[in-house]
Amino acid sequence: MNIYTVEDEPCLVIDNEKKILVVADLHLGIEYELYTKGVRLGSVTRKIKESLEKIVEKNEIDEIIFLGDLKHNIPLISFREERDVPHFLDLPVDFRIIKGNHDGNIETLTSKKIHNKIFIDNILLTHGHLKITERPECIIIGHSHPAVTFRDDIGKVTKEKCFLFGSLKNEKSKIIVVPAFSPLIIGISIDKERIPGYFFKNDRIDMKNLKIYLLDHTYLGKFKDLV
Repeated sequence: MNIYTVEDEPCLVIDNEKKILVVADLHLGIEYELYTKGVRLGSVTRKIKESLEKIVEKNEIDEIIFLGDLKHNIPLISFREERDVPHFLDLPVDFRIIKGNHDGNIETLTSKKIHNKIFIDNILLTHGHLKITERPECIIIGHSHPAVTFRDDIGKVTKEKCFLFGSLKNEKSKIIVVPAFSPLIIGISIDKERIPGYFFKNDRIDMKNLKIYLLDHTYLGKFKDLV
C-alpha cells in the first residue's frame, strides 16, 4: 500500500489495488455564511467540482473518500447546500462520506450511507473532531485545516496550506492531517494559533517531530523548527 499527496493539490491518494482519493473539508455552501457577513460571492461549488474531477481524471482515481465537512452550515442546511450538494455528488467515480462536525443532516442530501470512520486495511480515516479508541497503523484526519504563515524581508505576510505527518505520543500509530480542500479556507497557522481537533486538544500527538509539507511537496522541517 502506498500513501502520497497529490502535487499542488490539498488531497492525498491511498493506492491499494485501487486508487482512493482522500479529500477533507470542502465546506460546500460556506458562501451563505460569508453572505450573511457582507461578503457576496457567487457559488464556488461548480469550480470545486470541476477541480475535483480534473484530479480524478489526471490521477486515474477509482474512488473518493470525503473526510468530513462536505457541507458547511450548522445546525441547519442552507438553501444553497440543499441545491448544490446533490448536484456536486453527481461524480464520475464512486465515493464514501465520513461525517464531520459541519455535516448535520447530510443524510437528507444523499442516499449514500454516512460513516463516522472508515478502515482500509490498517488505515483509519475519520474527520478528527471525535475521540477514537482504535490504534491502527495509520490515522488520517482533516478538521484542523493546517497552514503555515510566512513573512518576507519587507514584512509581507502570506499563509499556505500544508500537510502534517507524525505519530501519536508513546504509541505506534502514525497520523496524517489533510488540509482543507475548499479554496475559501486557507486554514489555521499551526505555528501561531491553537490547532483544533481531538488529537491536538488532548495532547495525543508528538508535536515536536511533526513533519510539515507544503502542497508542492516542499519539506519545511519539523514543528519544533518553526516555533
